[in-house]
Amino acid sequence: MKKGRENKTRDLEKTRQLILDAAAGEFAVYGFSGARVDRIAREAGVNKAMIYYIYKNKDELHLAVLEHLFEAKTRQVEAHLKSGNLTLQSLYPVLQGYFKTLLEKKDYATIILYDLAAGGASLRALKKKRPDLYAEFDTVAAMLKLLQQSGAIRSIDPDKSIVLMVLIVVGLAGLLPHMDLVISKKSPAFKSLSSQDEWLAFMADVIFRVLKPE
Repeated sequence: MKKGRENKTRDLEKTRQLILDAAAGEFAVYGFSGARVDRIAREAGVNKAMIYYIYKNKDELHLAVLEHLFEAKTRQVEAHLKSGNLTLQSLYPVLQGYFKTLLEKKDYATIILYDLAAGGASLRALKKKRPDLYAEFDTVAAMLKLLQQSGAIRSIDPDKSIVLMVLIVVGLAGLLPHMDLVISKKSPAFKSLSSQDEWLAFMADVIFRVLKPE
């Protein structure tokens, strides 16, 4: 009997993941207002009733998609923060972890940008429900303050620095798949501008140059 319950739990988690993946694609293409639960059900290969069994409505499903993203992002960032190495170089893997999460889950950057453009209601709801998922912003800001006090980096506003880094990462992750809008695919620069690794290296270089003490 116990084994049967474990199998049902695994099946439900698998179904939940299928729904979240399908919903992420739907919200990224159509936004919240244009997204349809019917299409999400077809893409996930589940009954529409199953979606409403797990999530009460489209709002709750949208919030769950964002929560799933932020959990993945938090795991990536915290893995680097726990190292305890307060150096200028230690900031790069933190930023890299966040960027890679968005690149691996390409739909999520678009969903975040959609929600910000619409007023950020879902992001605010997520922060109210799971404030722990936003905690690393304060942690990284505190790290910057310590680095400033030790003279390891320039004295700049740590809170604005974090917000700017997040904006760059989210915006770039959203734009990267559509770089042909910025520059022709026939251009010699297109390959470089479409490269995830080259952008990561470039951002690291910018951070080092900006924060490095004079």
